[in-house]
Amino acid sequence: MSKKARRRRVQQQRSSTASTLVQTEATVAPLPEKPVAPAAPDFQEYRYVITDLRRVGILAAAMFALLIALSFVIH
Repeated sequence: MSKKARRRRVQQQRSSTASTLVQTEATVAPLPEKPVAPAAPDFQEYRYVITDLRRVGILAAAMFALLIALSFVIH
């Protein structure tokens, strides 16, 4: 492949990339001046999370106690 052909192809790629960048910048909508405050979460939908966290905490404490008991048995 000659260098001239390679150079032409690279220049074509650069020009097409530059034109798409200009087009995308022109179509971007401006940001609103004031950010909208998010709505307060509805905690009724996430009640199950508290029970799951409690269950995980109990299991973690039980496993930690088991590890301590096994360490006394092994030594």
